[in-house]
Amino acid sequence: MSENLLENLNLSSTINPDDLRDYPDNHKDHLKAIEILSEYLESDDIELKVRVLGQIGSYSRRVKHLAEAKIVFTQAIQLAKENNLSQNYILANSLRLAHTFHWMEDFTSATQIFEDVISICKENNDYHHFLDFAYQHFGKCLFDQSKFDLALKYFNNALELRKEKNDPTLIESTQTAIRATNNKINI
Repeated sequence: MSENLLENLNLSSTINPDDLRDYPDNHKDHLKAIEILSEYLESDDIELKVRVLGQIGSYSRRVKHLAEAKIVFTQAIQLAKENNLSQNYILANSLRLAHTFHWMEDFTSATQIFEDVISICKENNDYHHFLDFAYQHFGKCLFDQSKFDLALKYFNNALELRKEKNDPTLIESTQTAIRATNNKINI
């Protein structure tokens, strides 16, 4: 896939410190990226299709095309399973699907997926690198359900792992979530 087709697009997002959701910095560019990436879905390269579906789903979720995001993440997971691709593809897209269910306020489905991914990551060190993301996004799901004490627990778990990764962007994201949760608890 030619990355230069997307390089002139602003595909960044900003996390709102009040609701902890990521919003596209340029909505139109996200829609254009979905259009461009959709052309790659005709490829015979299954791994490429799975990666593209994951990107399309992520951009779709950001622009609040949640039904579309749900469909493409589900397709990505199914293709990865059917073609015995790396479990990394399944876990990454499962987290994205859980995040989408969260935004759809289907908290039961989101919680089930988050708990499954967390369990897999804890049991198998090969997938431990997803654990901080699972904790962070499950915390956001709990935050939206006003389960602030439990959300804070998951954010702190994520922060501990992110400090080990020594990634300042991830650390700041989690610290933002912790501040927002503490603000809710202290109201």
